[in-house]
Amino acid sequence: MGDSPFTSAVVVAEQVRSGVSSPMEQVEAALAAIAEREPKIQAFAAVLGDQARAEALALSRRPDLATLPLAGVPVAIKDVIPVAGLPMREDAVTDGGRGG
Repeated sequence: MGDSPFTSAVVVAEQVRSGVSSPMEQVEAALAAIAEREPKIQAFAAVLGDQARAEALALSRRPDLATLPLAGVPVAIKDVIPVAGLPMREDAVTDGGRGG
């Protein structure tokens, strides 16, 4: 994910579009950062690592990769936003975000 897990989306996208980095490298860096920090901060209800890797691989094969403005930028989506195939919680504020 650039030089750190806190590299801006603009920098990450430019690195991927220019070929300095690949979508898969960005995904692996994001997943490594999550694995390192998640036990302490417990920020994620679900981490879709296999899906992210599959999407990164598909993205890296696109001939128009260099024209896609956010190509390779990993994203996290809060579990109060509907995502197909994942449960959505409505109680995230009332219990500190841990369910229950």
